[in-house]
Amino acid sequence: MKTLRINVPVNNTKVKWFDFANKVLNYDFSSYEKIIIDFKKITFLDTYQIVLLACTIELIGQKNNVLIEFEGGGKSLNKHLDNIKFKNYWCKGFNRDNYTQANNSTTLCLWHISKPMIEGYGMQAQLYFKRAFFTNKDLQPFSSSLVEIFNNVFDHAESPINGYVLTQYFPQMNKMTFVVVDLGIGIPSTVNNYLIKNNKPVLTDSNCIIKSLEYGMTVGSQPRNAGLGLSLVHDFAESSGGKFSIFSKSGYYIKKSGVEPIYGETKNQFDGTFIEVEIDTNTFDDFDPEDAVYDFF
Repeated sequence: MKTLRINVPVNNTKVKWFDFANKVLNYDFSSYEKIIIDFKKITFLDTYQIVLLACTIELIGQKNNVLIEFEGGGKSLNKHLDNIKFKNYWCKGFNRDNYTQANNSTTLCLWHISKPMIEGYGMQAQLYFKRAFFTNKDLQPFSSSLVEIFNNVFDHAESPINGYVLTQYFPQMNKMTFVVVDLGIGIPSTVNNYLIKNNKPVLTDSNCIIKSLEYGMTVGSQPRNAGLGLSLVHDFAESSGGKFSIFSKSGYYIKKSGVEPIYGETKNQFDGTFIEVEIDTNTFDDFDPEDAVYDFF
């Protein structure tokens, strides 16, 4: 069996990880039957690194029908990957489109975004953290933000693998982070295609991202959000004392709460859309019983 080994990078910068993902995705795997993902001695991977790696592996497997195996990694990393069922996702017969319970209370399982499950995932994400940590807090804006991003993937991304999401809560830091990544055509392509169609001048990649955050900006959104999807998520991060980041093509946009946004172009473009939202959980509003969320079966 012809085998290729891919070494997971230890570098912790997003640009370097985008470069890694692009190189892997542009590699010709057609002559290989098995791919080994080697974590070497890595003991920790950030939320965004896990999601980027998941998307990369998903597209490799889908395009080339190869066997995926894993090696290496420190004890703490492997425990975390096992808790979120990371390695299970490429085992034969595992349904990664379903909502799967994680083995710890601070992390939702890695999830391959599935259109029929979007609303259900948002509900379960809210219930999961509410029961464990935020009994008397309103987590509806949190789950709504997830749903808005998921809908945006299916409305615009044209991603061959849909996308992946991972949500983690860091109690000692009072911070929650979720990262959604797809490998579609990218926000700049979507926005510029719309502008060209309407006889308007094209924009730089970063300005396309800014355009996508405008209220009422629609490039064919479904009636459920009418162009408000990403702007609502942006506002949620701002009101939650958090941080909102988008990287797509060569453009990036980063907005910390209370601080002017930074944006521009990178040398190492990411051919897809990367969205990261950080939330200060101290800002969650108190729960109103009239807005109660109930279990469903």
